[in-house]
Amino acid sequence: MFMIGPDSPPSAPEDPPVWKPVLYRSNGAWIGRMPDGRLGVGTETEARASIADAKLIPMWPFMERPLQTCLDDFSACWAELATQEYSTPLELLSSTLTSAQQSHSPYWRHLAESWLLQMAAIADASLRPRPRGGDSLMGDLDV
Repeated sequence: MFMIGPDSPPSAPEDPPVWKPVLYRSNGAWIGRMPDGRLGVGTETEARASIADAKLIPMWPFMERPLQTCLDDFSACWAELATQEYSTPLELLSSTLTSAQQSHSPYWRHLAESWLLQMAAIADASLRPRPRGGDSLMGDLDV
């Protein structure tokens, strides 16, 4: 389950860009849109760092959740998060995994390995042909 940032009134054209928290991460941290348009991490009220400048480290706590949950959560709010840096939730989460694999921490490397296995299982399931009505053990029943 994900939390979406607080609603704010639409900005007037003369208003400067502001931090927009979008997806709650953990420990009071949010992933959102930085005033300069990049993807960032911050509190509910202020931006702290861009994800790219922080070498994706603020994304690592997401690896404590199942990959599919994170994909679902990021996909649900991607319209507010998409940037030129990361064009899809999968690209962002794959980059997160890659950065954690290069960590000196066994904990984060272990979580990255777990996500890699989950990613392979998701890819495998998406490539597997689905049985058609009469081909399945359940016949034409929708269960």
